Amino acid sequence: LDGLLDGRLDGFFRGFRETFVVFAMAAVGVSFGDTSAAVACERNERTDIIANELGERLTPTLVAFSDTGESVVGLPAQQGLIRNAKRTVGCFHSLLGGPAEGQNGRPGTCTAVTEGGKVVFKVPDVKKPLTPVAAASMVLRNLKTTAEAQTGASVKKAVYAVPVGFSADAKKGLSAAAEQAGLRPAQLISEPTAAVLAYQLGQDDRSESLNVLVVDVGGTNTSVTVVMLRGGMYHLAGTASSSQNAGAAYSKCVYDHLANEFKRKTKLDVNEAARSRAKLASSAEAAKKVLSTQATAAVTIDSLHEGVDFQASLMRSRMEGLVMHLVRGLLEVVQQALAASKVDVKNIDKVLLAGGGAKLPKLKSALQQMFAGKDVVLDSIPPDEVYAIGAAVQASLLLEEDLEEVSMEANKFHACPVDIGIMGRDGSIRVVLPKLTPVPAKRTCRICCADDGQESVALQLFAVGDPPKLLGRLALKDIEVGDAGETIVSVTVILKKDGSLEMHAEEPESGAEASLTIPVSTESET
Repeated sequence: LDGLLDGRLDGFFRGFRETFVVFAMAAVGVSFGDTSAAVACERNERTDIIANELGERLTPTLVAFSDTGESVVGLPAQQGLIRNAKRTVGCFHSLLGGPAEGQNGRPGTCTAVTEGGKVVFKVPDVKKPLTPVAAASMVLRNLKTTAEAQTGASVKKAVYAVPVGFSADAKKGLSAAAEQAGLRPAQLISEPTAAVLAYQLGQDDRSESLNVLVVDVGGTNTSVTVVMLRGGMYHLAGTASSSQNAGAAYSKCVYDHLANEFKRKTKLDVNEAARSRAKLASSAEAAKKVLSTQATAAVTIDSLHEGVDFQASLMRSRMEGLVMHLVRGLLEVVQQALAASKVDVKNIDKVLLAGGGAKLPKLKSALQQMFAGKDVVLDSIPPDEVYAIGAAVQASLLLEEDLEEVSMEANKFHACPVDIGIMGRDGSIRVVLPKLTPVPAKRTCRICCADDGQESVALQLFAVGDPPKLLGRLALKDIEVGDAGETIVSVTVILKKDGSLEMHAEEPESGAEASLTIPVSTESET
């Protein structure tokens, strides 16, 4: 009996050691945006979100400081937002790559400023300016602590889901924040890819071909992406985005309605005081979330403005009427993404919802109607948890590999991030590499000489934008002299996996050649 018991115990401890090693090697999945962050991992063959110490599955991406400089992260920072707004920092994810147009932090909180080309938050009573990277590292450290508490092991790496269009500078900022937090990136994957992974589409049957539409209604931005699944491979075929139809816009509609109700009842304007605005904004956001699952939301605010209390009831049908223009705007973004990918609406097989704003039932029904009533809209996974779960699925695929040896290929280019082309004399740009062309890519075009007797050609390669960005110049000399339109120059542009570009020009009659190598551009994306 003793021998049998010893054998069982030995087997038990061996199994325990093996399980511990797996957890120690496992990377978790992280979703990190302007309004919230989440961490997920695979346990007992099931991938799920890890709740934090407060039992919350999502952590608000807020960092707040006291008048003595002490900091809190997440829900405690959110709970103190009304009385401590100026010492609270938010919406710093969009600033990881540097200054961003229209982005200077969460409205009503500490405002970001640009000094010497760098973005910082000057928080009152905090000695040093806070960078977006430092703020992000505090949130990520909180997620790391949450993951370690649940897995019982040291978690040192994570797979991160990042937006389409995430620049190289933003990647560097995120990687720096992750390093500071002790949660290094094992890989970065695009958010649409994470959504597809979360639903395990195209994984069981590699011969399956699907066109998947990922609709993301985030807090500060709405994006729609068409993902083509072919032979188990994912290709981002087209994308469109808008900041006008994001979750914050839905909250603003509820806020404005409640503010008008308060003014109608009391003749007082809540917008006259910052503290009153913060109180009403918090309640409007809460009411919006309630109405995503219930038919009615009760709003009760003590001493909203000038000592006057406020009570109101908001029906979901009323809210849907308030935001209907935003829903229509979202459908326009969907049409733009379909046009960019050259996929007809009838050829979409699945629609995946992501982002907290996508929880609104009216939004789902509008999409369902757009797709002729087909049962294509999937939301069995909470939309605001999809990306973290998808990143965790990717992390679980790395378990059989040594994480120290895992390639960071997902942190490099999977698709051309912008239209790339050659600028003509009239300032127009002839696109050679269209946006979202799968990488590596090689494209060739032919250019006619515009002048009689032309002996050289000056080529300028641009990334299309507003304004266009010059990537490089190339001069081809000693070409065959001829009349205008007769001499033809062949130009080849190559985009490599690491993001570097090569441009090669050749005039076949004279044999003249010239080449240029352009290092990794800051316009990159995953």
